[in-house]
Amino acid sequence: MVVLIIIIEWNTKQNVITSIEKVKEEMKSNTEKLLEEKSRISEQLNLTNTNFSILVAEYERLLGRIPCNLTLLEKVNQLTSQLKSTQNKYQLTELENKKQRSILSSKRLDYIWNRCDRTTLQCSRCLPGWTEHASRCFLLSNVEKTWEDARVDCLNYKGDLAVVLNAADQAFLTNLTFQFKKANPGMNFHSAWIGLQDMVKEGVHFWVNGERITWDVKYWRPGEPNNAKLGYTLGPVWFTQYADDCSIYYSNFFFTPLN
Repeated sequence: MVVLIIIIEWNTKQNVITSIEKVKEEMKSNTEKLLEEKSRISEQLNLTNTNFSILVAEYERLLGRIPCNLTLLEKVNQLTSQLKSTQNKYQLTELENKKQRSILSSKRLDYIWNRCDRTTLQCSRCLPGWTEHASRCFLLSNVEKTWEDARVDCLNYKGDLAVVLNAADQAFLTNLTFQFKKANPGMNFHSAWIGLQDMVKEGVHFWVNGERITWDVKYWRPGEPNNAKLGYTLGPVWFTQYADDCSIYYSNFFFTPLN
């Protein structure tokens, strides 16, 4: 009996020790796991703190940009408003331009376009074929006529035979006759009528505008003006398109200037 009891007690004690050791091992393992978990949690906490610090810094940065963003937003709104205003003005301008183009293309303005280059929009006071000089328009006729008929033609243009007011006029008309002769080498052209006549009294010359000739002007040749006592004076003939000064020359051709 004694031996049996001792053996039983021994086995029971041994089982307890084994259980304790097992528990200790489990506790050790759990402790290690807890330490590892603690370390992981600590790392996550540190990372979270770091991220939080970053987020706080970003929040403060964004918070600091709010006034700037509001200013930018205000500018965007202003620019948007200006853009809409500009677009409205552009549309109004385009409508006005369309209206003006419609007016300019009207046949009622053909008389204006006759004096203008549609490409450059440069306009002259003179019609095509006429030459401008000193705010007058001149036309050299290529049709031979008498002085009287030449003047009638000139008057039909609402002008009159050319009046030579100064040396510049004389140089201009002389050059026109030179260019006319050069452009028409086969034409028997030697002189042209101007708006000067002495029909009332030989040698007493009057321009067609009623003015007396000024003898101290040095642009006549010696013995001129003279038309072999026919009562009017030769020179190149031009028509001018404006009522009070249509200049004409003839060589049985004539000039007509218009103001």
